[in-house]
Amino acid sequence: MTTRIYPLIFLVCLSCASVREKGEFFREPVPKSVVLEDWSPRWENLMDGLDIGQGEIGEPRLMFYFLRVELDAGFRIILNEPGEEFGVVPSVFVSTFARRNGCIAAINASPFDLASAKEGENRRVAGVFVVDGLLWQNPNPSFAALVFKTDGSAEIVEQSQIDSSTLEHIENAVGGFRVTLKDGKVAERVLGSAARHPRTAVGLSDKGRVLYMLAVDGRQTASVGATEREIALILSAIGAEQGLNMDGGGSTAFAVNGRLINRPVHRPFPFSFFSPNNERAVGVCIGIARRHEKEKK
Repeated sequence: MTTRIYPLIFLVCLSCASVREKGEFFREPVPKSVVLEDWSPRWENLMDGLDIGQGEIGEPRLMFYFLRVELDAGFRIILNEPGEEFGVVPSVFVSTFARRNGCIAAINASPFDLASAKEGENRRVAGVFVVDGLLWQNPNPSFAALVFKTDGSAEIVEQSQIDSSTLEHIENAVGGFRVTLKDGKVAERVLGSAARHPRTAVGLSDKGRVLYMLAVDGRQTASVGATEREIALILSAIGAEQGLNMDGGGSTAFAVNGRLINRPVHRPFPFSFFSPNNERAVGVCIGIARRHEKEKK
């Protein structure tokens, strides 16, 4: 009788191990360097001032997607419409957000509460959220943020630096987690990071005039997920000088022309295997769209 139970116990343990989200089963030793020496980004030009690319690395196995946009080349930043309650927004798929707002490209951004695949639910945004100059969620001093300033440039700053005096110069802002790349160098705090997850990140160069978006697939055979150190190295390789880790895991999604180009892995609650192409309804998205003629300076 005991021998009949063993296979069942093994199967149950295997299925439980497959659904953990905190990285225990996706950690690998951090390599001395991501194999980027023989890799350089290949860009496809979508339109003047906007290029996109896709990368693949064999050690560790990573698939990632990236975009570079010149902010002063006739583009505008689009964020979600705030909800009825301060700090709350309706949940939405990144692909839905992109289609509704006519975005050329869009990614997920800020962390939030309650992970599900249902759109239209209330999501409380974690960290600063500024839309069209109005503050809709207070800064979280433990983390950093991507801010779009009234002069047309962008900056990655610690949220502890955002107050009433700086808000008057901010047009839009979204909170992230922590800085991974600073002045072209990998941030010291991420050097020992070993946890692998799907990742969303943003980067800047040219004094905040060029914005980079990055999505790294994870929890899949073809792409095991990146460490924070690795996203810093990838951001640097595609040209960024500053970099910020955004909400990742099952939230990571990247849409171009309203269609997903990566493979999200939102896990249906409470228990199931990770399923590629399962999109999570997130709180905040960042979209890139063309400026209307009347908006152009």
